Amino acid sequence: GKLLTKEAQRINSTNNCLYEVELKTVARLTVATLDHQGDYLKIGTAFEKLIAFAAVNDLFDDSSQMLGIYYDDPNIVELNKLRSKAGITVQKPLTNKAGIKTITVPMGRFAMITHKGPYNELEHAYTWLYNWLINSEYTPGDHPVIEKYINSPREVAPRELLTDIYLSIQ
Repeated sequence: GKLLTKEAQRINSTNNCLYEVELKTVARLTVATLDHQGDYLKIGTAFEKLIAFAAVNDLFDDSSQMLGIYYDDPNIVELNKLRSKAGITVQKPLTNKAGIKTITVPMGRFAMITHKGPYNELEHAYTWLYNWLINSEYTPGDHPVIEKYINSPREVAPRELLTDIYLSIQ
């Protein structure tokens, strides 16, 4: 394997965590989304509205997955201009209503890591993953970053939250 960068080593020693990268090909997904602009950590409001809409419109089933789709790098783009979407996978496209839009996430190849802990510590996982990418044989792909939420703050304590981070690669 390749050597970790100093930054990744520092993060691993501070957080006491090493991530295991899984390479995955993700099938095309149909996702009902609600746009969010601004601080990524404030996307929770969009998720609350989306979850309420999904509950009323009977969109949840056994295969439903909650996703966050993040388009911009917060190290480059101003906080108030960051673009993201709160999403829930659906079986078929919805007619757009209540600001909810259906998008298709095309099939793609991703490097995936699982972060355990509060959402406000995800930044460390991203730094680690991008350092892994720089030191890997892969280059960034065309898709935005996707977070898949395995559990929810309604179910578990912040330190028990599990988030899969999917980074598009080629």
